[in-house]
Amino acid sequence: MMGIIGLIIVIVLPFGAYIMEGGQIGVIIEALPGEIMTIGGGAIGALVIG
Repeated sequence: MMGIIGLIIVIVLPFGAYIMEGGQIGVIIEALPGEIMTIGGGAIGALVIG
């Protein structure tokens, strides 16, 4: 349960803060596939190593 809450916080708070400060969410949506590959790949690699 705490893992799900933590995941929601990690996703919602940065995007919410970005939008509150006047950022355009479309820019993030366009960059999302490449960012997911970069960040997700690093996270999976760290998980495999650790």
